[in-house]
Amino acid sequence: MGRLLDIVDLDALPDGLRPEEVAARATTASELEIRVGVSVPSKPWWVRVYRHESIVAVAPIVADGPTGGVARLMVPPAHIHHVEVDIAARPEEPRLSPTVRTIDRAVRQGREAARADRTWREAEGSEAWLRFSGSWEDAGDNVRSVAASERSRGARAGTARMLRGGPLISDLVAE
Repeated sequence: MGRLLDIVDLDALPDGLRPEEVAARATTASELEIRVGVSVPSKPWWVRVYRHESIVAVAPIVADGPTGGVARLMVPPAHIHHVEVDIAARPEEPRLSPTVRTIDRAVRQGREAARADRTWREAEGSEAWLRFSGSWEDAGDNVRSVAASERSRGARAGTARMLRGGPLISDLVAE
């Protein structure tokens, strides 16, 4: 079995699939294997392989046991280590732009940071605000990046006004 590859766009996963549940590896000189560690939905997810924004291969994720799925895709050997992979609910979905993917990641991280604040997990919240800040910096939004960075510093110093009020029902669903 080949080594794990860092080629999957983890910022654009379909609902119900988390980054830690996805693994990609080259099994031969021209085959990519994408595995998911959750049950495959009745309408399967689709793996799409891109090289310079052009689609190179597409395949559905099929069940591979009760709690997992796999997609195997043929890719030209010269490109196998120079592709990007995304997983979509429908193969015809347009691919999100890098900026939109970065903003989506920032919004998710902001939710995580706020959830940590509401549930009184200050150390976790501080780290989450820092990741949130970095994502906004990557997206080119300096105002949001600086605000999140200041919140992270305040959380570490114990001076940030935490989002108290207790966890929400949505916090239970998200965890």
